[in-house]
Amino acid sequence: MKRNRLTGTITTILNWMVGRSPRTYGIFYFLLMPAYAVAYWLFPGLLGAKHNFQECLYFSIVTATTLGFGDIAPESDVGRLMSASEAVLGILSIGLFLNAITGARLDMVRELDEEKNRMLFREAQRSKLDGHFRVLFPSIQRFKAFAIQVSRPVTDKTGEYNPEFTLNDMRDMYSPSQATSRFDSQPAIIGYFRCLEELTAELCDMVKQVDLRCFPDIEHYSLMLVSEIASFDQAGSILSASYSTTDSTISAKDMAERLRDYDGDYSFDGSEVLDSYIELFFQIKIIMGLLPQLERAIEREIAKLKPV
Repeated sequence: MKRNRLTGTITTILNWMVGRSPRTYGIFYFLLMPAYAVAYWLFPGLLGAKHNFQECLYFSIVTATTLGFGDIAPESDVGRLMSASEAVLGILSIGLFLNAITGARLDMVRELDEEKNRMLFREAQRSKLDGHFRVLFPSIQRFKAFAIQVSRPVTDKTGEYNPEFTLNDMRDMYSPSQATSRFDSQPAIIGYFRCLEELTAELCDMVKQVDLRCFPDIEHYSLMLVSEIASFDQAGSILSASYSTTDSTISAKDMAERLRDYDGDYSFDGSEVLDSYIELFFQIKIIMGLLPQLERAIEREIAKLKPV
């Protein structure tokens, strides 16, 4: 029992001593010498003769640094044990001090290397982001062009997106597109969904191939956009009106009139024919609000690219 208790005490002391900072070992070492000097001074029998405090401090320093000049020496057994313990503690604390300095130096070098690797990795991801944005940017512009056409009547010649547009403003979505693109002979809503599909593909490629964890803002806006687009499942019902040829299907003309005359609220009840258009209305507002924020976030990061 006593042996186990002694072993536990020694283990506790060693655990406390190992892993401390260089400052701790340095303070311990320099406090060790005056502490032993006080003991030698208070108990003169340890050195076999009466010495003043300066002489006791001198002997303590010589012992702790293991110089051992021999001009003062302990004459009692207790004094020899005391001086031996001081020498051991002095050697041990100096060794731990030097080891702690080496460990701190290695930690600093390792941290610098890790930071350098993080910077190189981030720069590589920023370069990949630049490449993806060169492809993504035209898709964003094409989508915006069709979103503007879908969300404003043909009588509005401003060509600018109006964030305050209403459901009534979407009445001409089935009119031929006015955009200069491969979809210009088809209804604007068809171009809208095809450009949305292209935009989604580019966004997904960027999310998969660029580690956006390096760019939290870009990751946030990209995932919000992908989530918003994926949650919309009304494209089929909206496009069916543009392809309808029978009286059993609501035609594009009928929907245009309903959109023009609609004066209800913008809530969903699960049965209203216009529910899918209300959902489209909110989708356009959300996506057109997020895209500029995504563009600005990407442009900020690309601006930090170091010249090759």
